[in-house]
Amino acid sequence: MCSVYFLPSVPLPLDDKGVESMGAWFCRLWVGICAFISWTLRRWGFRRRAPLRYFKPPRPVSSKLYPAHGRRKPEWVRLAVLALSEQLPHAGYRTLAYCFNLRHAGQIDGHGQAVSVSKSFVSALLRQQRYAAVRASQRAYVATREPIQTTWGMDLTGLPLVDGSSVAVFGVIDHGSRAILSLSPVVRRNSLVLLGKLLIAMGSYGLPRAVRTDNEAVFKSWMFAVILKSLGVRQQFTKLASPWQNGRIERFWRTLKFELQTKPRQSIAQGIAVQTRMKFASVAAIGCLLESFKDGYNGQRPHQSLKGATPAAVWNGQVKKAREKLCAARPATTRRQKQPREPPAPKR
Repeated sequence: MCSVYFLPSVPLPLDDKGVESMGAWFCRLWVGICAFISWTLRRWGFRRRAPLRYFKPPRPVSSKLYPAHGRRKPEWVRLAVLALSEQLPHAGYRTLAYCFNLRHAGQIDGHGQAVSVSKSFVSALLRQQRYAAVRASQRAYVATREPIQTTWGMDLTGLPLVDGSSVAVFGVIDHGSRAILSLSPVVRRNSLVLLGKLLIAMGSYGLPRAVRTDNEAVFKSWMFAVILKSLGVRQQFTKLASPWQNGRIERFWRTLKFELQTKPRQSIAQGIAVQTRMKFASVAAIGCLLESFKDGYNGQRPHQSLKGATPAAVWNGQVKKAREKLCAARPATTRRQKQPREPPAPKR
């Protein structure tokens, strides 16, 4: 009914006496209703829709009728917009586009089209430029190296077994040297077991100034707080849903799982072979593999943040001794002392 805008004259059926029948009366009533609805829709602004085309007609070749809006702008246009944004730092995208079009009105590009930019183009270009600047600053950032025995990162992760269950793995890393001080599976995940492993690491390597963990319940128990406070070790907690604040141990978990998944190793632990693709036969097999991985990580694997040194070399001070030895081997250079200037002669 929405598409009825005119009604043709339809002959109505008549009886023998020339009187309209009941069907003719209903037909006339229906035609009147349709005409009223069509007039109302036209009065409200409804128009006939174009017929649906399931196949688009071919686009004409002439570029004068259909200019290519997706064509990349010339490089000088992009540089000119960036220079204009530096000249007008507080101007908006619409103002920058208006100023550029006003300044370069009448210029033609290589395709014969008039040079102009829109506010959306200016917005996308400036946002892309800011993102590139942020990425460049992030790549140029160098993490500050902390002294060893300052902060330890501590966390738990899980490794799957063949039977479908998983076993927790406890790890402790030194932030200054990236050395793994403790790495072992945990059968019972409670504060007493984790605190015992942490005290063993402290007895072997000394006491740190602080221990950083997440907000898991086993780390926030009263037992952890009382014993660490009695030892003079400060306990640090990350914010909720902020694992990057304990990023060194989190990054180690990624390295561990990547190495175990892409480079499966066959080892025998109590007569049971370790399964490949991060599925292990028993907890003893996991412990044997983690111990060998810890030795290779600390003693053989170089780190980019340590400028190619290994965690064991930084922990033992070999890097510092090598630098001191290199500095001592260099010939001592004497700086030229500045001679005091003579006072200027008095003017005659």
